[in-house]
Amino acid sequence: MRTGVEIRGVELKCYDFRQCCTPIGAPLSRKHAGARRAASLGRHDRAARSRQAIVAATVELFSAASATRRRVAKTINKRATAAAAKRVGALPPTLATVMKAIREVKRRPSVTAGCTTSAAVAAGAGVWQLSEALALPATTYSAMSAYPRLFAATITSKPPGELAALARRVGAPGAVAAITAVTEPHRIPDTHYALFGVACRAMSKMWREIKTAAQ
Repeated sequence: MRTGVEIRGVELKCYDFRQCCTPIGAPLSRKHAGARRAASLGRHDRAARSRQAIVAATVELFSAASATRRRVAKTINKRATAAAAKRVGALPPTLATVMKAIREVKRRPSVTAGCTTSAAVAAGAGVWQLSEALALPATTYSAMSAYPRLFAATITSKPPGELAALARRVGAPGAVAAITAVTEPHRIPDTHYALFGVACRAMSKMWREIKTAAQ
């Protein structure tokens, strides 16, 4: 710079000099507490309703690669085996007793190994379209955290006809095909959603909210 002609431009501009001084803890102003809370709730709400979150929840429910689905299938198989063992008893089983045990195991609700990850992702994209069309309100952090899995479980638990009627009402009919392609061959019994961490009462409440929003 001796000649007064700039040879190179500025490579770095720093506006944060907090690292150059001793940090001082000070309470935030209560005046803006409401605005900070609203901003925080908005961030959490956008994250909960994002395509990534809802697709991940659907993959967890239906994909064969999901550790949760493998755990649930293993638990159900253990229960079926225990029921068959009670039917057979401790004595040497007869052919009739064994056949009764086999029929009882087949009558029990079961969960398949699951679908491919790509099919679960496509179904999750359809679930996300319905979520965007409905725009259900969520005002607490707990409700936002539970929303992706709860909404995905509620939507995928419905039969194709009811789901198609909902999709037509909210203007997203193209979302049904990808969802039913996964839910029909790999349906989760209603009594087994609790094993996935979704309460039946919460699903019933979510479905009422969905029907109200779709009116």
